[in-house]
This record gives sequence, structure tokens and C-alpha cells, in this order.
Amino acid sequence: MGKISIYKQNNQAYIIVIRELKKIYDNSNDKLEKKLISNAIGQVLRKKTEYEEPKFISLRAKEEFDKYSIGRVSSHGDIHKINQTIKIQLDHCNPINELVERILVKGDDIAKIVDDNYTAIITKDDDNLLNDNKFRSKRPNGWVDAYEKSGVKYKSY
Repeated sequence: MGKISIYKQNNQAYIIVIRELKKIYDNSNDKLEKKLISNAIGQVLRKKTEYEEPKFISLRAKEEFDKYSIGRVSSHGDIHKINQTIKIQLDHCNPINELVERILVKGDDIAKIVDDNYTAIITKDDDNLLNDNKFRSKRPNGWVDAYEKSGVKYKSY
């Protein structure tokens, strides 16, 4: 058997943790415990993206990067440093609460959900457009549709 990349190893760790949390959730009858487990799964999904390079960048954010000669960012921490110069942020393309719902309510494949958990670099203006169009926490037809309907143009990062 060949070596597994660090990325795949990390995904595997997230999958294992989420599976164990889901087992506890499924065996619980306590509302508070279920809420806490739901929140914990959300935190695991957020943590996964904290050290990953974003997959996409909005064209507005790319213009700002070019304007200020900002190079490539590879983590959430890099975004915080840049944020002192320009107002950008990471957007979970698939909102975390939707991913948690897919795990706990719909029973979707956890490995697929972990793979579907990625981010895009967007500007504050892009974020406002998404929020104005009610796509902050729900994107019923997917993130591409939400971006298109909100006028947020993007490209691979």
C-alpha cells in the first residue's frame, strides 16, 4: 500500500472524529447533549478549513490582492494578517450548518461532506451581497447558485 498524503490523513482524522460524534448523537435522547454534539461537529468542520488553502477567490478579492501586491495565502491566519490592509474573509462555500444537517439529519456520507468543506476568499462587499440575498447560512441550490444569484464572480485559487 502506498503512502497517504498528509491532506488525506487529516481528512481521515476528521472523518473518524465526526463518525464517533454522530454515534453519540444517534444514541442520545437528551436535547442539550444533541445540541452540544451538533456544535462540536460544526467546530470540527471549521477546524478542517483553518489550515487549508482556499479553493476559490472572488474576482473582487483578486483585484484587491493585485492592487496591494498580496501573494498567495495558505491558511486562515494569513487572511487575518491581510485583513489589516484590505477587508477580506474566508467564506465556507457550503455553510457549516448545512454540512452538519447533512450529517445528522440526512445521514449523508461523512467522507463526502468533509471533502465538500472548503472555502473561498471573498471581500466584505461580496459577503454583504450573499447576506442581502439570504445566502449567509442556507444555500438550497448550492454555493455556485448562491454566488451567481448574488453577483459574486469567482475563480479557482
